[in-house]
Amino acid sequence: MLQTIATTLGQTILYLIIIPGLLGTGLVIINRNSKSQVVNYFGFRAQIIGGWFGVIIHETSHLLMALIFGHHITSFRLLRNPKQYDPTDNSLGYVNHTWNKHNFYQQFGNVLIGIAPIIGNTIAIYFITKWLLPSSLSSWQNLLTNHELTSPMLITPTYGFWGFLIWVLLVINICLGGFDLSQADLKNSALGLISLTIFIVLVAALFSLLSWSTALINVIQSLMIPFITAMLFALLIAIITNLVLRIIGHFL
Repeated sequence: MLQTIATTLGQTILYLIIIPGLLGTGLVIINRNSKSQVVNYFGFRAQIIGGWFGVIIHETSHLLMALIFGHHITSFRLLRNPKQYDPTDNSLGYVNHTWNKHNFYQQFGNVLIGIAPIIGNTIAIYFITKWLLPSSLSSWQNLLTNHELTSPMLITPTYGFWGFLIWVLLVINICLGGFDLSQADLKNSALGLISLTIFIVLVAALFSLLSWSTALINVIQSLMIPFITAMLFALLIAIITNLVLRIIGHFL
């Protein structure tokens, strides 16, 4: 029984925390650097023009997750133009909220509220890809699920070249504006980390005791494989965007 609990817990942590955590960290680091390059090369306002859609999804994700976990919203702006010459004003949007520190549910919610932009922007990329590059999305998911390489693997846009171009521009915009977690976001996530860990351990133990561990892992995989696929697409575009910006910077 202990072996079953350990296996279930390990699989749960792998798909819910480790893989998304590594990909999310990569997205945050790369896109934060890309946004810095955009500002350096094209000016302060370029970060808004180049990432406005991602910023809106970023803040909307915070807002919705805070509401789901019963937090009180004191103020929010989904997109704003910071004061260019005020070094303390670097926020492109914000969601201010309060919660009951003695409420386990609200405390647990801080983890997901803090990383909500990773979730929200990844879901947006998934559905944009499902709309514009459905065959490619299916191929990548099949590779991750069954470890089989099917054709076409990379580019099979529904609407031809223009569909692919729209997909690239939307994903770049989401990456530049949406995946840069602030220190406040990370701090909020840390506040609920203990609650999240307790919750995962209890769920893994309960499902193992009920002999439902296989069903639990199957459900987690069915939910997380599409999510991880979208994160891989985002990471690929983020890396290419960063490299292109570096090349542009070399010639400026």
